Amino acid sequence: DVCWVCLDGPSADKPLIRPCKCPRFCHSVCIARWQLQSAGSRQANQTEEMFCDFCSAKLPDWKHALTPPCGSQAPVSDRTWAVMNVNFGGRTYSFEVQPGPEGYRRFTSAIRAAFALPDDSELNITFTCDEPNTGSLLTLQGAGAYDAAVHCASVSAARR
Repeated sequence: DVCWVCLDGPSADKPLIRPCKCPRFCHSVCIARWQLQSAGSRQANQTEEMFCDFCSAKLPDWKHALTPPCGSQAPVSDRTWAVMNVNFGGRTYSFEVQPGPEGYRRFTSAIRAAFALPDDSELNITFTCDEPNTGSLLTLQGAGAYDAAVHCASVSAARR
């Protein structure tokens, strides 16, 4: 058997798992990275990366497989949250962020206020962040990727 994501076989530190009802196997880190990269990429169902495309079974939470020990307590404390930098007009602005719908509402409200954008303006958001486990650069698209980007930023904050 081989991992359907990376096509490598099992090893002592990377056993193959069956994350759903399908007959395919994968490494937990490989399926987790696929889920992270898929976060928010589907317009119809923004949480679709949580379910198998074929059997519709719930997939494991990717955060467990991709979060190194330093990031397991993210956010760092009740008063210290992750920070996202926003590039606009050739300048970089920093915003504290929190996960969830209310965190996203606050984030977009802060952006609109900082840049004097109308409340009804549509924001085209692209998040660039470090993958929590390897630090490799990821690009996440759309509002549905917000929570994944906040998690990545929280892990980065915990490392500092």
